[in-house]
Amino acid sequence: MTTYNYGTILYSDLYDEILSVIGEYYNYLSLSINSKSSGTWSITIENRTDSKLTCEYNSKMCNLNDAKYWTNLEDISTVTISSGSKAIVYISENWFATSIACSYIVDGFRIITYANKLKKSGSLSCYYSVVIED
Repeated sequence: MTTYNYGTILYSDLYDEILSVIGEYYNYLSLSINSKSSGTWSITIENRTDSKLTCEYNSKMCNLNDAKYWTNLEDISTVTISSGSKAIVYISENWFATSIACSYIVDGFRIITYANKLKKSGSLSCYYSVVIED
């Protein structure tokens, strides 16, 4: 008699949906633009959680998918932000890169806030994702 190991295949869309539901239980960081000068963006990161956080951010702009999944980021810096407080960070432009990203880790999950379409006028398009930390 042959036995088989069965399992449900989680396609990327379903996997993303499961992680988005998990993300609803956590507060995302908030990003806003202060200014841009000589290829460097001044960005405010706001901690909207009830805890003091060690936030990571990429100090250079990156590609959108790298920001979304927190992959291939080589210029990571950290900043500690108290609950309900803000920190100003500086992110330099990077060839062909259009996005910025910051995150924190809680309960084995990386809670990511990322943005693109940054404008000197202060507007940006903000997104959120969650990935499981190894």
